[in-house]
Amino acid sequence: MEVKTPTVAEDNTGKVTAALGKSGQTAVYTLDGSDPRFSPTAKELPAAGVTGTKGQTIKVAAKDSASGFTSAGVAEHVFSK
Repeated sequence: MEVKTPTVAEDNTGKVTAALGKSGQTAVYTLDGSDPRFSPTAKELPAAGVTGTKGQTIKVAAKDSASGFTSAGVAEHVFSK
């Protein structure tokens, strides 16, 4: 099963959200620089998004809830607010 790399965006309040390829997928993220596909510090990205500090990097991967497969790629975004 193919799980596409999510698309991430930051809104005008500084919250980052992820757009996923299919229903039944969740986004997992890290703020410590580790790869969210393999990191024990990865957390599920809430639909409302998360905030970080200006200059901090968020890494986001998609995970299929049914199969447990994760995306081949990781989206990265640097907080601007």
